[in-house]
Amino acid sequence: QYDLSRQEPDIQIYEVDLRGNRSITLRHRQHERMPLHEDDALEVMKHVRALWRFDVRLESIWDGAVTDAFLCDADSSRRVSGKAAS
Repeated sequence: QYDLSRQEPDIQIYEVDLRGNRSITLRHRQHERMPLHEDDALEVMKHVRALWRFDVRLESIWDGAVTDAFLCDADSSRRVSGKAAS
């Protein structure tokens, strides 16, 4: 009931490219293999990009491996790898 890892996703800044394209990479650490809901992830990334003003990448991690990745750039917000990626 009070375990925040079950209620709130653990998303942290992983990397920032300050010398290049100024993109930011966020990492989501899955708890008990719980992936991010795609619609929620994409919506959050749109808000982060509006604040950061450069490209945002979000990677979902399980057992040290990237299982899903999303990208939000000037053109769109989309899944770039993982299930249902195009």
